[in-house]
Amino acid sequence: MKKLLFCIMMFFNLLTYGQQIKEQLKSYKIDQLEKLQKVEPRKVLIYVYASWCSYCKAMDQVVWRDTSIIRLLNRSVYFVKFDVEQQDVVFFNGAKYDFKASKGVHDFVLEITRSKHQIAYPMLVLWSEDYKPLIEYHSFLSAKELKEILLAYL
Repeated sequence: MKKLLFCIMMFFNLLTYGQQIKEQLKSYKIDQLEKLQKVEPRKVLIYVYASWCSYCKAMDQVVWRDTSIIRLLNRSVYFVKFDVEQQDVVFFNGAKYDFKASKGVHDFVLEITRSKHQIAYPMLVLWSEDYKPLIEYHSFLSAKELKEILLAYL
C-alpha cells in the first residue's frame, strides 16, 4: 500500500513539474542584431532599465513573465534588455558606444532615445526591421497596455 501511495504521489509530482515549465522570454544583445536581421528580419523591442528602478523591477516581475507577452515577443520581435548603467562596450551599426560615468548613462541609450534630456525608466523603444524608431515610451506599461501597443505595430 505504501509503495502504491508513493507511486501515485510521484506521478502527480511529475505532472505538476511539467506544467511549471513555461516558455522563456528570449533576450538578445545589441551586438547580435545585425546577424539576426540577415537571417530573419524582425522588428526590435529594446527595454532599457536601471537596477535601482522600482518600476523596472515591477515590469520584470509582472510584464516580462506574462505568457501572452512572452509568446508575442518570441515570435514577432528581437527583444533586447539593456541596463542603462552597464559597463560593456557596445558595437552597433558601425559605431562604438560605452558607459560614461559622468553622465550616469550608457551612450547607446542616448543614441536611441528621442528625448535626450528627459530619460525616465523603464524605457521601451520599438524599431522597424531597418532600425527606424516606431515608438518610444518612458513609463511602466502593464502587459495589457504593452500588448495593445505592440499589436498596432506588428
